Order: sequence, then structure tokens, then C-alpha cells
Amino acid sequence: MERDIEEENTVEGDAMKLKRSILCFEHCEKRIFSMDELPSCCLICDTPIFNCQLKIPPFAVPSPFQRATDFPCSIVIKPTKGNFLEDYTNKSNLHIAITNSDGIIFEFDRGGLRCDRAEEWNSCLVLDLGDDPLLQDIVEDPDWGEYWDLCLDKTYSSNKFSKESYDEDENNCFNFVLTFLTSLNQAPFTGWAASKVEFCQKLILPKTVMAAKYIMLYRKVRDHQGIMVVD
Repeated sequence: MERDIEEENTVEGDAMKLKRSILCFEHCEKRIFSMDELPSCCLICDTPIFNCQLKIPPFAVPSPFQRATDFPCSIVIKPTKGNFLEDYTNKSNLHIAITNSDGIIFEFDRGGLRCDRAEEWNSCLVLDLGDDPLLQDIVEDPDWGEYWDLCLDKTYSSNKFSKESYDEDENNCFNFVLTFLTSLNQAPFTGWAASKVEFCQKLILPKTVMAAKYIMLYRKVRDHQGIMVVD
């Protein structure tokens, strides 16, 4: 029972970290970033914030990280271990999964196929499938979600992705996603699935580059005790 309480507290603590916000405002020709709440005064001139004449109202820096269950019919990625904000480096391995039309996350790892770990996908990157002009008409079709689920169920039930067939290099989460994309039998999905390199360059790299910038800012603010001044 004590272990259960400890684990629950750990999960809640991790969730709070993932919900932290970076706030920003500009005063005295400086950009001031803070974590979770604004400082009471400008750090340069000590003027109370509510008396400051600000060029831009205080705002929250948009986070690239999303909750996977909020994005049905999507492909999502996260670090294999830990989370993006606290643990990710450019050498980290990524784990990739698929959501169905109800936002349920389907994934494949050394434990086999599973769809019961939504809490581990509360701060992930969602790949921009609908941003491709070739896909707009497809994803807006009212039957698209049903077709997506049909292909996903077919891939999920394949013997190719059993626990015993998992291989870190040759049959992993990436292969599961590419096999699913192939099963959609729709351009440009099939083209992406034909080349891991193209898939990474087209969909994953732009997201991780954007995420890296946010992570760097987050860690700098965190390491400055929650407040940072930038010229």
C-alpha cells in the first residue's frame, strides 16, 4: 500500500512538471521569462508589473507538447525513457505510436502490442499529418476515422507484432507505424512508409527541432531559479 501511494505521488509529481508554463513579457528593452507565474516587479527597474507600460502583454510561450488522447487519428512520439522536458537529449531514443479515432494509443515495444498507457503520453509530439495539402480532403472525409480504425485494427491483430517477434533494430515501434501507414493505401502515407529516412525528414525532424528550442528555453529558465532576463 505504501509503495502504491509513493508511486501515485511520483506520477502526480511528474504530471505537474509536464504542465509547467513559461511566461514572457518585455520591459526595459529586455525580455523576461518566468516559470508558472509572473514576477511581481520588473527585474531591471523594480517597477510593479501592473504599473509597467508593456509593449506586448504577458503571454505563455506555446508548448509543442500535447496529450496524445486529444489527437485522434494521429501519430505521436515521445522519448523511450523519461519525458521531453527533463530527460530528452539529441541522443535519446524515441518511441512512436498511433491513436485511433477515439484517441486510444496503440503502441508496440518489447512487451508486445498494447493500448493501456495513456498516462505516459501526456506530453508528446503530435506529427502534423493534416498539414500536407494532399491530405486535407482525405482527413476531412467523414468516413476517414472509420477507415483509419479498420486499418489500425488489422495491423494491430497481425502476427508480425507479437511480443516474441519484437526486435530492437528490425521489428520495433517504427516498423509497426510504417506497416500501418502502408495499410492505409493512400498517398502520401504509402510514400512515407516506403522510406524511413523520408518519414523522419518530413515528419519527425521538424517537430524535434522545434521541441529542442522549447526544451532549451525551459531548462535555462529552470536553471535560473525560474526567472531569466534576455537582451
